[in-house]
Amino acid sequence: MKKQKWTEKPITWGGYFKLAGVCYVIGMMIAAYYWITAFDIHPIESIKDTIHRRFWKKEETTEE
Repeated sequence: MKKQKWTEKPITWGGYFKLAGVCYVIGMMIAAYYWITAFDIHPIESIKDTIHRRFWKKEETTEE
């Protein structure tokens, strides 16, 4: 008896919804990237600046 390949099986509603969900998530990731770059938001840099300001004080330099 010959085994069926996964490409020969009929498409079910469950498989269709899984495919639609995966495509939706990938599309949202791409859209989020374009949204962040379009509005020039730099969350990583702002987080780094906030952490730096909180935990590392400016070193006072004495000029003589």
